[in-house]
Formats: sequence, C-alpha cells, structure tokens
Amino acid sequence: MIQADITELNHLISVKQGRVDSLLELTKAVNSNFSRGALMKLFEFILVDRFKVGKFALFVNESGWKTEINIGNTEVADTINVEEDLLKFGVIQDVRKYPTDLFKGFDFIIPVVSKKIHLAYLLVGEIRLGRLESIDQNLKFLETIASFIIVSLENKRLFQTQLEQERIGKELELASQVQNMLIPSKLPKNESMDVAAYYKPYAGIGGDYYDVISVDENTTAFCVCDVSGKGLSGGMLMANFQAQLRSLVNKYDSLEQLVDFLNYKMFEITGGDRYITMFLAIYDSSSRQLKYVSAGHNPTILIQNGELYKLDEGCTIIGAFESLPQISSGQIFIEQNAIAMCYTDGLTELENELGEQYGFDQLCEFVFKHIERDVDDIMDTLKTEMDTFRGAKEFNDDVCILLNRFF
Repeated sequence: MIQADITELNHLISVKQGRVDSLLELTKAVNSNFSRGALMKLFEFILVDRFKVGKFALFVNESGWKTEINIGNTEVADTINVEEDLLKFGVIQDVRKYPTDLFKGFDFIIPVVSKKIHLAYLLVGEIRLGRLESIDQNLKFLETIASFIIVSLENKRLFQTQLEQERIGKELELASQVQNMLIPSKLPKNESMDVAAYYKPYAGIGGDYYDVISVDENTTAFCVCDVSGKGLSGGMLMANFQAQLRSLVNKYDSLEQLVDFLNYKMFEITGGDRYITMFLAIYDSSSRQLKYVSAGHNPTILIQNGELYKLDEGCTIIGAFESLPQISSGQIFIEQNAIAMCYTDGLTELENELGEQYGFDQLCEFVFKHIERDVDDIMDTLKTEMDTFRGAKEFNDDVCILLNRFF
C-alpha cells in the first residue's frame, strides 16, 4: 500500500513537472516567434500528452469567432454558437450536468479573458486523472496555459497591427509631402495679376487641386478641381490629372478641345468609376479676355465694377463618361482691379456646430465686403472666418481656394 502511494506520488510529481515544462516550452516557442499554426500544434500536443484530454475544442475571437481546434467531439463542437452559447460564461464552468445536450461530450468550459475582453473559449472532455490529481488544479493550469498562448498571439497581432499602422502612416506622410510638392508654392504677383491660394486636405492627403500655369508671356491658365473620394486614391488621381493638364495646356487650339481630351484621359484611367469637377480658365492679359469651362464645378465668383458674375458655363463632370455630350465655354472681358474666387465645395458646404452650411450667398457677401483689400489679406481673413464659423466642428471635406486680382 505504501509502495503504491509512493508510486502514485512520484507520478503526480512527474505530471506536475511535465506541465511546468509545457509552460516553459510555450514560452520558448513564443519568444522564438513560432507561427500561429506551430503554436496551436504544440498546444494540441500539450493537451493530449501532458493533460490527457480526450476531447477539446478551441474557439478564438479574431475579427469574429472561429473554431481554431476541434478534436474528438467534432459534431457537437460544430453546432456551438459562441455568441449565443458561450459569451455568458466568464469563469470556468462544469457542464457535465448541463440541462441540455448542447455541450454533450465536453465536461468543462474554460474562458480566456483579458482586460474584460473575451478572447477565446476552451472546451475539454474526457480528462484522465491520476488518483492524487485534483481536477480543479488541472483546470486552473489549463486556464493558465490557454491564456498564455492566446494572449501571446493577441499581443503579437496587436503589435503587428501597430507596425502596419506605423508603416501606412509613414507612407501617407510621404505621399502628403509629395502632394505638397505638386501644389504650386510660388504664385503670380506681377503687373497683370496677384494670386493667393489656400489648401487644406481633409485627412493629410486630399483630392482637391489648384494650379496656375504660365502658358506664354501674356497667357496664364489657372484651375481648381475636386476629385471624387478622399485620401490616397483621390490624391493619386489628382496628381495624374495635374500631369495631364500641364502637358496638354498649350497643345490645343481651343479650351473645349483641351477639356474633351482631359475627359478622355481620365475616363481611360478610371473607367468611369471616379470623376473630377473642374473650373479651368485661360487669361490673356494683352486682350484682357478670360475664357473658361466649368465642368460640374461650383461657379467661380467674379466681381468687377461692383457687379457679381457667376462663371458657370461649361459641361458635365470630367471622367465619368467616355465622351462629353456637350462642351460650352464662357468668355468675359476682365475689367481693371477685378477679382475672381475659385473654390471647391469644401468651403461652401463647411458646417458649423448647428449643422448649418457656410453657403454660396455668405461667400459672395464676404468677397464684396473685402473687395478692396489685398488678396493675401482677404485669404487670411477668410481662413479666420471659416474657423469662427465652424467653431469646434472639424472640417468635413478638403478645402481649396484660389483668389485672383487682375490689374
């Protein structure tokens, strides 16, 4: 009898040592950056060899619940709905006398919870115990092993997610820097015109765009555009459009032909899935003639001799159709000291804390009120007014403004 007890005690010591060794093996595997699959295979081995578990299933929450391991009781495990059947359990449960057959074949449910978040559920059955072994101690050790491996995998996933976010952040920062390089840093300030501009992307990279291009000694082209969509994809399409415009602006006899070909090139790239609204104008300082096309864009405000003109002649949006059904251009004589404001809808649709929009009428009133001031002063005042109007509410779109004074 004494010899049998000694044998059993030695067996118990060996079992406990084996389970401590299991934790050390898992620790080494995690520190050695074993793959998820390798860690799960090691976990399976520990459950079978060290804990003598005959049936077990592991459900893991990773962007939704899924069955990670399912050994020995497949049919029953496949019928379990984690959200309906398991989430109510926050501590180890003995389900051997559960009133239904929902967990038939399993004896215990072991939740894995970290920071009040349910990460996994381990269901076990047919655990073979030695005479001196305690089921409670076994379950606690199983909980420790399961928690260690699941929390380690979760921390690894969160770390990789953080690294990916940092990588994307750096790429977006670089893309934002490249985009800023594409936007003109030097604007005309000469005997013909004085230009000021403002550009605030909604999220680091924007789909709005402005440009001022010197075509020849007397001719200047300028535009403001708004690409559908925000972020990186909008910024990339904007950069492509800028390259097309700059390469083509002096190669066509008419503004209509230029706009038609820009539409063709954009449709070729996007297949009609994305589009651009645009105000494009060409100003000849020798004749003081301004020719323009407004392609589905907000009307540019022109004020001269105390009168306000809405420059809205043009066509539909660019890039949505393979060919534009109709293109018309506007033309107007520019009086001395006239001022023109081109903008995107991020300005007029700017909202305050009450959900009210800044609006076209308020913008017109603003330009009239400050008409005599220098364009840089007007722009600074408008930026202040935008901030005052929106209050604590964030910008909800890219904002792009181009302000021209004609001498």
